[in-house]
Amino acid sequence: SAEHLDAIVKAIPGTPSLYGLDDTSELLSHLYDSSTGNWTEHDDVYITYHSGPKVREFNYMVQGPLSVGYGVREERIGPELGFGWRMRDLLSDDNDDVEIYIIKVAWGGASLNADFRSPSSGINTERMEPLEGYGWAYETLVDHVRDTLDNITNIVPNYDPAVGYTLEGLVFFQGFNDVLQWSFIDEYQSNLENFVQDFRDDLNEPDLNVVIGELGMHGRLEPNCPTLVSGLCPVDPLCGCCDFPYFCDRVSTLRAIQRMVAENDDNVGFAETGKYNYGHIKDSSHPEYKQPWTTEHSSHYYMNADAHYFMGESMAEAMYDLMTNP
Repeated sequence: SAEHLDAIVKAIPGTPSLYGLDDTSELLSHLYDSSTGNWTEHDDVYITYHSGPKVREFNYMVQGPLSVGYGVREERIGPELGFGWRMRDLLSDDNDDVEIYIIKVAWGGASLNADFRSPSSGINTERMEPLEGYGWAYETLVDHVRDTLDNITNIVPNYDPAVGYTLEGLVFFQGFNDVLQWSFIDEYQSNLENFVQDFRDDLNEPDLNVVIGELGMHGRLEPNCPTLVSGLCPVDPLCGCCDFPYFCDRVSTLRAIQRMVAENDDNVGFAETGKYNYGHIKDSSHPEYKQPWTTEHSSHYYMNADAHYFMGESMAEAMYDLMTNP
């Protein structure tokens, strides 16, 4: 949440910081303008955010220079903040005049098995809407991107049609709703591969770069985690299996699938996120301890803003690697 991020960036180096985040306060201080008391707006990164029809109480579209406030509520953030800042920094090494436009959608409770299921995956007989054979989220995503790009002149300030734009890539950060059922996991590889190919086809971008954000719940979740091997709670505090031990093998399996899909396509990258999910570390003396904003949402990365920010940076680095190493 942005309240947590507020605690990070307002911490003065050398003084105690809330939630054990003094080590990151300087790293994120660029997000807050202490002279005005406002969140910094990035001059070279513009964003639109469509909260989606499924989140009925928060169904809205917002847009503006990238800053805090493009989460499910205006006081929250997602990975877009770290992604935009890091991507602009990386691209400035190549072209200091480059501007970035982020089209964000975030629709909770959506699986790849049903909601984001693309046409090539056919009909899911267990749960499917609409009945044509692919999910509402996939169809809405494609339509939204098309409509947004068709109207980019009216959306992005100072956009020059003579210069135009390049659609560089897609970041797909999803997976929790597919670990809820083994039958969904069994189809995840084919569904993800179909999703990537169908999205490229529908946007007429056959070589579009795609970054898959790792399902990062449970933290690092090493392959030899004792919970996976023997069912015992791990000694290693960096593994979050103890919070939801019945999900460990599912998460581990789905992560392996995500990584495999990336390895099998030269234009697909993989961004690690689990290493930033610190909320399960219970020992406050541990060097990587982060007091969780909430203890109830491992799947939401404990609502820690720094986790979301650094996950976004990881996604930007993976995307930049695809863009510069074709």
